[in-house]
Amino acid sequence: MWMTDKRYLPPTCADVAIRLDLISKVHGTEQAENYFHNVPEKLKGLPVYGALLNCYASVKSVEKAEATMQKMRDLVLARTSLQYNVLLNLYYQTANYKNLIV
Repeated sequence: MWMTDKRYLPPTCADVAIRLDLISKVHGTEQAENYFHNVPEKLKGLPVYGALLNCYASVKSVEKAEATMQKMRDLVLARTSLQYNVLLNLYYQTANYKNLIV
C-alpha cells in the first residue's frame, strides 16, 4: 500500500497481480475481488487474471474459478497450460472428477 500511496512508480500488471495475491492471503477473497474490480482495465492482463484464478482455487471456489477462466478465454488470455492446470487441480481437490475427463 505504501508504494502505491506514495505514487513514486506507476503500477505495472505484475505489481497489481502480486498485490491481489497478498490481499487475498491477508484479507480474504472478498477484499481481493473488491481490489480487482477497482483496477483499471489496461492493467488487467494475464498475471492479474491468473492471480485471481489462484485466489479462487485456494479457497476451492469452483464456480468463480470457472467464471474467471471463461473470462480469460474470452479475452484470449488463457494461452498457456498453467491456467488449465490450476483448474484441473481444483477439480481434483474438490472431487469434481467428471470435469477432469474433458
